[in-house]
Amino acid sequence: MAMPGNLPPGSPSEGHVRLTVVVPSRQLRELERQAKADGTSITEAIQRALELGLVAWNAVRRGERVLIQGQSGDLREISLRS
Repeated sequence: MAMPGNLPPGSPSEGHVRLTVVVPSRQLRELERQAKADGTSITEAIQRALELGLVAWNAVRRGERVLIQGQSGDLREISLRS
């Protein structure tokens, strides 16, 4: 549930909303691991994951393919559920 308006005007988070979500524990552990590895917060890790997901999702909706290239040059396609 998004809760706009509960942050004071002028705060660093102005323009953001608080959001309550339920995620599988596996995803939370991975986000926590990523945040620790990057030296950032769980909030930042979630924001990065959402942004990446939105980029991929929008590309697929436009009929584009989303590929990940490994260090050895191999390509894998990201398949998103519609």
